[in-house]
Amino acid sequence: PTEVSEHNVLIHAQHTHSGSGGLHTHKLYAIASLGFAPAHYNTVVEQIVQAVRDARMGVRPSKLYVAQTKVDGCSRNRSPAAFAKNPEWERMKLGSDRSTHMTVVQVRDAETDSLRAVWAFFPVHAVNLDKEGSMVSSDNKGYAQWMMERTRDTDNTLAGASPSPKFTAAFFQS
Repeated sequence: PTEVSEHNVLIHAQHTHSGSGGLHTHKLYAIASLGFAPAHYNTVVEQIVQAVRDARMGVRPSKLYVAQTKVDGCSRNRSPAAFAKNPEWERMKLGSDRSTHMTVVQVRDAETDSLRAVWAFFPVHAVNLDKEGSMVSSDNKGYAQWMMERTRDTDNTLAGASPSPKFTAAFFQS
């Protein structure tokens, strides 16, 4: 099998306004969490490394299917006034103050044709939880990923019965 390296691994981080703190050493970002928390940081790094190892164990021949569509009416620009300050040529090129294009990639097992993963690319800023929220959250995209994985998890792999789930969802910004 192919070894894991920076040439064949994609690590995606979705920013959120309701995530845990203590992961950054820059003072501006560390103020709200009372500073950098090395133990928390190390735990997060260990979990990422373990996720890459688990994914590596599940590598097998796959087929990719790509679809694109336009999705209207489900997002908004959080600052239309700022967008309006862009040069006219840029506003004309973009055509709107928000992107409405979604791309979805299906990953299917090459032998069984079973669905292994869904990757959705759509620009929605993850700020739909209000400032009163008291829970750590990956916001709208993380919730959608969790729900899709939970719905497809017929073998209870997400509850810890298996180190490598048979299905993974990823909802990226684009």
